[in-house]
Amino acid sequence: MIGGAALALAGCNTLPRPFAHEGPVTENQLLDLPSGKGVRVVVTPKLPPAVAAAAVKALTDAGIPASSDPFLSRGFVLLADVVVEEPDDGRPETAEVVWKLHEPDGRPIGKIDQRIGGGEAGWIDSDPGPLTSAARDAGKQVVAYFQRRAEVATVDGATEAAVAFAEPRLYFSGVTGAPGDGNESLKRALTYILRQAGMPFADSSETASHQLNGRVEATPKGQGISDVSVVWQLTDRDGQEVSKISQRNPVPTANLERRWGELAFQVSGAAADGVLDAFATVSQPVDRRPLALPPR
Repeated sequence: MIGGAALALAGCNTLPRPFAHEGPVTENQLLDLPSGKGVRVVVTPKLPPAVAAAAVKALTDAGIPASSDPFLSRGFVLLADVVVEEPDDGRPETAEVVWKLHEPDGRPIGKIDQRIGGGEAGWIDSDPGPLTSAARDAGKQVVAYFQRRAEVATVDGATEAAVAFAEPRLYFSGVTGAPGDGNESLKRALTYILRQAGMPFADSSETASHQLNGRVEATPKGQGISDVSVVWQLTDRDGQEVSKISQRNPVPTANLERRWGELAFQVSGAAADGVLDAFATVSQPVDRRPLALPPR
């Protein structure tokens, strides 16, 4: 699942969850963006209908009229196509979804590239969840584009500067403070889990919209047990903290002084929920000023 994706938790469980995230992440806010013309969403038949519906809902939730009605001819057009990679060894397929936004007159504005993986082979037909999550994220990115576009000053009706159509991306700078091979193992494990969930990654902090770093502190408590705390900090492009995810659990000290292995996946698996939720929240525009789409 992509950027806006969140991992759903099924049922109720009162048992303690190892390394469960402590505390809430930033509350989500929706935009109120009244507009004139809207967006027509056109999705390739290779994708399930729920994908178009999810993108439409993300737009309409933000106040932008949107529809997948093929008979609508006015307004902006958001097109989605997909290429599916099917490994020969039976591993789950990977879907490369490309969304392209066009002006009402057909001129291209920009595109969003998404790489989506599932949990098992055949997931594209049996589980549309990752694809619909990606579609919701694409819709939110289009909302963010229109917001930025509305904020560009105009002179005699002409824009003074181009507006970037950039997908929010995360740069994971790494983990510090862990004994043994914990720093490397935690980074590998969380990167793997987030990629499987569809997190869009940047190659450097300069090309990222947000940056993630982890800090570990292991305090011996006696009887061969250490109290391990992990703090994951999410910052924006200016280095300002936008969310913090905290974990704490007792761990046998001996397990920390060698290869972390399964322990790294336990910590990262529990942290991933909070990271995905936080990234989805802060990647959305939160300015509630009215948005006027440019006239045709």
